[in-house]
Amino acid sequence: MKKINLSLNKFFVVSLTVFLISILTFSTASAFSDYEKDVAERLYRDLDQEYRITEFKVGSLEYETLKRLEANITNRKFKEEKFKLHHIDDQLINAYYIGDGNIMLFEGLLQKLNTEEQLAALVAHEMGHAVEEHLTEDLERNLGLSILNLLFNHFTDNDYQTITNVAQNLIANGYSREQEQESDIYAVDLMLRSGYDPQGLIELMKIFKENSNNFKLLEFTQTHPIPDSRIDYLEEYIAEKKSEKAAAAESK
Repeated sequence: MKKINLSLNKFFVVSLTVFLISILTFSTASAFSDYEKDVAERLYRDLDQEYRITEFKVGSLEYETLKRLEANITNRKFKEEKFKLHHIDDQLINAYYIGDGNIMLFEGLLQKLNTEEQLAALVAHEMGHAVEEHLTEDLERNLGLSILNLLFNHFTDNDYQTITNVAQNLIANGYSREQEQESDIYAVDLMLRSGYDPQGLIELMKIFKENSNNFKLLEFTQTHPIPDSRIDYLEEYIAEKKSEKAAAAESK
């Protein structure tokens, strides 16, 4: 009898393991979690009520820049995901990632850009927030979401509204300094793989810093703080990566 019980217990453990692995495999079919998708949908709906939102047309500089960057994603989890750029017709100088691959670009910010490299830097940085999973990371930390929530999506409508409110606050208050640095570093690497000069990211930072007394820039500088140290570490990292690239080319 004892031997049979042990066999049954072993069978139960193996079955449960297989079951959980199958669920995990299914739940990770998309790089974006179900609750992040729901948050993105709700945030988009809120923005759409306040602003006029359109998609960039195929062939536009913004669309082609996104596709060029997208084609050079190396993270296996996100390699097959499609990102989406949305144009917000407002003079506010801002841009942010709302989840599920959606990047919002305000007209006021686009008018400040002077080169394709600066545009690529902006888009690559926001893609960095997605690939580094900052929104999901912050939602989990702020809400204490459990593994069972993630596996079985045990959320009520009230839970989803709470998640949406937390996400809105995160976007309004900005990511942490460490997360911003991760996105900056990711942007440099992605730009290099895509054939863009990452110096465009430095130029983008300097544009914001030089115009920081413009009240219209408050929205962007609040969510993307630009201390001198941020420019310093970017210049150092870009110089290091360019040196590595040059050395690799010479060795061929």
